[in-house]
Amino acid sequence: MTVLYVSHGHPAFAKGGGELAAWRLFEAFRSKPGFEGSGFLAAASSPDQLTAGSELLGLGPDEWLIKRSTSPITHDTAIDLSEGSQLHQALIGRRFQIIHLHHYLHVGIDLVFALKRWFPQAKLLLTLHDYWGPCVFEGRLLRASGELCSGGDPVSCDQCLGGGRRGELAIRSLRLQRMFALIDHLLCPSFFLKQRYLEWGADPRGISVIENLPALEDSMLLPAQPALRKALVVGFFGQVNPWKGLELLIDAVRLVQDLGVVVQLEVNGADQPDDEANPGVQFNGSYEPHQLAERLARVDVVAMASSWYENSPMVIQEAFLHGRPVVAPRLGGMAEKISDGQTGVLVEPGSAMAMAGALRRLADQPGFLAVLQQGVKRSISKRSDSERGHAQLYRRLMNC
Repeated sequence: MTVLYVSHGHPAFAKGGGELAAWRLFEAFRSKPGFEGSGFLAAASSPDQLTAGSELLGLGPDEWLIKRSTSPITHDTAIDLSEGSQLHQALIGRRFQIIHLHHYLHVGIDLVFALKRWFPQAKLLLTLHDYWGPCVFEGRLLRASGELCSGGDPVSCDQCLGGGRRGELAIRSLRLQRMFALIDHLLCPSFFLKQRYLEWGADPRGISVIENLPALEDSMLLPAQPALRKALVVGFFGQVNPWKGLELLIDAVRLVQDLGVVVQLEVNGADQPDDEANPGVQFNGSYEPHQLAERLARVDVVAMASSWYENSPMVIQEAFLHGRPVVAPRLGGMAEKISDGQTGVLVEPGSAMAMAGALRRLADQPGFLAVLQQGVKRSISKRSDSERGHAQLYRRLMNC
């Protein structure tokens, strides 16, 4: 059974959760008997990754980069998809039986149509990593005003985009309807995400929930930090953008420090801003996956302060794998993945005061922190469970 994995980016250049989820599946299955010849097709992160005049770059015998789409509303594809094109020649000799899409962002909807033309017998599976179906504005169900959104409508979506885009939104809706009609099955890493797509109109008979694959190394599990120490060390991990709530987290740390509680925040994923000095906040810059274990070993707890309905944040999965509890807002997939008082602490979204209260409790009650660390160890999801779930779904699709 050969699978073509299609991703909106390659983790060698783009290290978002969706890209890593797609890549981990490809790596896991291409080495399994019966899955030989599986491939990985991804959008390039920048034009300079491709040679001038080229739309395609082969990274290996089974890996390809294509020119990135710059059409975030109608999701047009940026490459030639006619027979005899560069991509057609690279793929047409293959016998892909399943095309496992991990996005249409950056690769474009036209690519999905082309793959179905080229491989008419192949089953199409789409893993939904965010809310781009019901939400054209960044796919976060978060309005331009910062308010959470229930799915929007043409008027509201047009307002988020700045106005005057109703025509493009109508075209987008038709293109999405046509593409989703081709998909044989939808896959979600969280029940929260599944529910949002059911509300949007997805067929409940054609959508399942399977967790993304964790990282490979079971040896990444780390011992719990000593319960008694001089400071609570809080870790922030991941990409820094306006929706991740890093400023709120820094404000919460300041509130705790003002009470005389010693708390240290380690920010992993960003460099120290040139014009800011934050006592008790250490910016450690970006990091590679192999550096994660060493950085997590330095913290007691991982904190998130996202303002949107995160679906299945990989940072939670990674923190648990390393034996670290997580403090996060009671929103979306974050609330689903964390058991309040058992594997972490859930707080009121958007409240620096609530986050500060949780951090102060962890600093003042080392016994509570130890309870959470033990709860994390008992709750870790096994990689084999996710692999088995995907394999069973692949077989079921092939037998349809």
